[in-house]
Amino acid sequence: MEKHISVLEEPLSSQEELDENIPVTLKAPRFNPRKGIVELTKYAATGGLTILSSAGTDLVAVSGAILSAGINPFANIDAKYAVTAVAVSYIPYATSLWKNADQCWQSLKETGVSVNIFAKLGYDLSRKFTQKKQLQKTATYCGFIGSQLPYEIPYLIGAFAGKEIMTDWVPEHYTPNMEYAFLAGANIFAAGFLYAQAGGIEAVLRGWRNRKRIVDMFKK
Repeated sequence: MEKHISVLEEPLSSQEELDENIPVTLKAPRFNPRKGIVELTKYAATGGLTILSSAGTDLVAVSGAILSAGINPFANIDAKYAVTAVAVSYIPYATSLWKNADQCWQSLKETGVSVNIFAKLGYDLSRKFTQKKQLQKTATYCGFIGSQLPYEIPYLIGAFAGKEIMTDWVPEHYTPNMEYAFLAGANIFAAGFLYAQAGGIEAVLRGWRNRKRIVDMFKK
């Protein structure tokens, strides 16, 4: 007991020693300003890239949908075949989403930045709860793909609402199965943009991995 009292009565020589004697449960979390600024910068960059990615996808998809509806390759076929064609068009669209989710995962692992803010949120939150890479990857994929699925709703509404409007107001401009051509065109063009985006991310990451060698080349 005397020994314990004497230890407590000894003056602490530094703040570090004081911190060491505070129970872990009583220690306040330390904020690292530099780390906080870096993280905010990564989120700002990811937010900007998310806006550019979403705007680019929509611009290309809408343009493709209008072009496809105008040409309407389904005008002279049975509606069931047009529906089948739309269903098939979701295959390249789905694989392009998967490809982009994978590139988001790779990008977040290596740089902490992504083209999708929801993928980054999934990645960062999962890292706080688990060190298992597979769970982090799953959270990243869910963040990206989950954020893309709601984008289908406006296109579905636009396709079938557009059909009703055209058949009522300008029936001379409506051709059979135009709504299905619209959807198929949107899917194919969106898939093309997303594949190009994934390829662009892959190229940027390749440059990031070789950045030291590239810098050295310019120094010579």
